[in-house]
Amino acid sequence: MALILKDAGRIKEAIELIMETVAGKEGEADLYGLLASLYDADNQVDLAENTLIEAIKVFPDDIDLRYKLGVIYEKTDR
Repeated sequence: MALILKDAGRIKEAIELIMETVAGKEGEADLYGLLASLYDADNQVDLAENTLIEAIKVFPDDIDLRYKLGVIYEKTDR
């Protein structure tokens, strides 16, 4: 549903949906990656970075999360 909302240009609604899904629980690593990509698409790069950093603490072996964080660092010339 979040991807449908994103494709429809309703990024803030997609973010809210994912936030509700992961609130109060660890959730799945993919949800955090999706949330970070939604923040990035909404030009909230700081929130995308923080989301990925926190997700990596919960899922330290997830290569995809680390890759996405690297993309954010590359995008911000770090």
